[in-house]
Amino acid sequence: MSNNILRKDTEIATGTTLDKNILLSIISLATKEISGVARMDNRLRSRMKDKFCSNYFEGAKVSYNKKKKLEIDVYVVVYQNYNVAEISYKIQQNIKSSLQTMVEDVGDVNVHVVGVVNEDDFIEQ
Repeated sequence: MSNNILRKDTEIATGTTLDKNILLSIISLATKEISGVARMDNRLRSRMKDKFCSNYFEGAKVSYNKKKKLEIDVYVVVYQNYNVAEISYKIQQNIKSSLQTMVEDVGDVNVHVVGVVNEDDFIEQ
């Protein structure tokens, strides 16, 4: 995994500069629109990450790998009785297709399922 953190503004191959929060917002929206995703997980965010890891936002982390491609980690909670592998694949494809129109170099999209909840008992936090 790469330690290259996105700066506040990120210059992409076309010379266009994007605010990293735009990328993180697109990732968040692309993840939440997948059926079976209850929510993105914020529990991994700590005060230390708030101060030292500015590339983490609402259950998503973005960095550059050694080949200068975006590397994305998404942390989600899914609903019970959904196929986790299918949800993960759909999240990966949706994020890649959402970002590829803006950023040519999308590398790995890693989906981390950190919890499972029952749809009937789920209350949005």
